[in-house]
Amino acid sequence: LLDAVLADTVEMNDDGSRRALRGDTYADLCLRLKSRAREFRNPGHRRPFSLRSAVVHFTQEAFVEIVATCGACGEEQTTALAMFIGRLYIRSWIALKVVVEAVGDLVGRRAQRPAPLFVRAACELVLVAGPTLDESRKGGTHVSQILTRLIHLVAMNTYDRETRHLVSVLAGRRLRCW
Repeated sequence: LLDAVLADTVEMNDDGSRRALRGDTYADLCLRLKSRAREFRNPGHRRPFSLRSAVVHFTQEAFVEIVATCGACGEEQTTALAMFIGRLYIRSWIALKVVVEAVGDLVGRRAQRPAPLFVRAACELVLVAGPTLDESRKGGTHVSQILTRLIHLVAMNTYDRETRHLVSVLAGRRLRCW
């Protein structure tokens, strides 16, 4: 399943944001399979594991590898995985903390200047998960902090036009309540 997520085709929308063609289908498939296959036996361990924990674990491993290799797998795969993380969040498979950590891994902390690829991936993740994040006060606060970080990064004028435009699309959508 994760190989299919990483191989998903990412297309450009009219406003400059992107969409993974089958990302929602893969996330919905996970939910459907969850009701059929509740637990699996792991020969090396005492406790069985769930489909949910397996999907989250493998997604996290792939994400860590992409960040560690600075997106060497390519922009489409990085974007597709970031958007899949957002889709897992809106389906309540991962916690707010995981989304915030993922965005933090992509756009870094104050002293870092992340690669444009990671800034765009963070924007796409927030575009997917943003409406659900904003439903809670804590999530809304995190979206505000993420937007502030992204706007600060592109204000330095060291990013290409596409990256700056995507940040403005994100800010505009949030301003218009998604």
